[in-house]
Amino acid sequence: MGNSKLKSDKTMKVLVLFCFITSLKTSTWAQTGCPSGYENGQNTIVNPNFDQGLTGFYTDYKKNQSKEWFEGSIYVTDNPASVHNNYKLCLDSSFRNFNQMLIVDGAQDRSKIVWQQKVKVKAGTEYYLSLFFATLLKPNPAQLEISINDKRLPKPFDYHYQHCRGSLFFCFWNSDMATEADIKIRVVTNEIMGNDFVLDNIQFFSCTKKEEVLPVERKKADSVVYNFTAKNNEGLIVKEVMASVKALVDTFQIKSKPDSTGHLSLKLKNRPYIINFRAKGYFNLSDSLKALSSDSIFNKEYLLSALDSGMVFTLKNLVFDRSSSELSEEAKTELSNLIELLTDNPTISLEINGHTDNQGDAVKNYDLSLERVTIVKNYLIEKGIDQKRLKGTGFGGTRPLIGYGTDDERKANRRVEFVILKKNER
Repeated sequence: MGNSKLKSDKTMKVLVLFCFITSLKTSTWAQTGCPSGYENGQNTIVNPNFDQGLTGFYTDYKKNQSKEWFEGSIYVTDNPASVHNNYKLCLDSSFRNFNQMLIVDGAQDRSKIVWQQKVKVKAGTEYYLSLFFATLLKPNPAQLEISINDKRLPKPFDYHYQHCRGSLFFCFWNSDMATEADIKIRVVTNEIMGNDFVLDNIQFFSCTKKEEVLPVERKKADSVVYNFTAKNNEGLIVKEVMASVKALVDTFQIKSKPDSTGHLSLKLKNRPYIINFRAKGYFNLSDSLKALSSDSIFNKEYLLSALDSGMVFTLKNLVFDRSSSELSEEAKTELSNLIELLTDNPTISLEINGHTDNQGDAVKNYDLSLERVTIVKNYLIEKGIDQKRLKGTGFGGTRPLIGYGTDDERKANRRVEFVILKKNER
């Protein structure tokens, strides 16, 4: 690891040591950058997310431009399942955006370099190295050997199998007298089968001490002038908007409309509020307003989404426990907002579709999804919505929103979707 030039700083000394312990005992905990008190430098890796394809790095592996699957090959894709069926649950490490990833069919030859890149470094400087890594098969999880300037990091990165649910390997490295970092990644699994993995998001940047900035004391404004405008997708101001403002600390509540130009200006005490916008032909919109530290004027522009025919949407808090069709209080609050929207737009009809996860009997799941649709429809009808405006069905677990691999994914699939069947005239 080298002798740290930051030894006078206690925090960095602990993290350098902790990096060594973490790489030995657990690879699921991840340090996301430089420690507190240090600034992250610019990532020096070329094509770190493989969005530019198989460029910017050296490899001993075959750069596979086709979708054939053979030992000792690498392939870049945003759809791992198109390379091999066993990768169908592999997701991109950047918030599941399904961006490019490097798919590796590991070779038995441990001397072959999977990925190599040389970057310039500053002598006597601490650097942060990290990469996203996910193995494929349980019988023989892939192991990586990572080295800098031909010095192997403390131990091969042994990823504990979770089927393509990756973690972040990280380490701190001090350049000492070096002016270049030659970073190499090899796969060191002995067996032929199972040494396949995903590589993504490689980062290597410097950690520099932040300059201490003394806080500037500011006097909090007693009141704030809030200026709002609401626009549609075409960038035009929506003038027929009703805004309601409610304080979080007491019962204060007001309603107001914009002026003839579509601008709304309110002078309120400087404290937290919730503001709601309603306009015929558009989804309702809510936002939280926080107390300002010094400024006495707050300007913001809101985008209202039009209620267009065929639009599909869900309600954030309209979720169900497993095997349940009972409406929670949060769900009823969400449905009250939907009732408000349907009341403001009387020509809109809705299709209500129920979905479950894939756990248990398929027939029971279908019945449960249909029951959830019926519960929602009956609640809307009880609150005054004409039943002729509502129809729907259940699909059981046949139409998942995302995968079924985790509890969160299964929870997300237990949902009710709404489809607008008739566009309201605006």
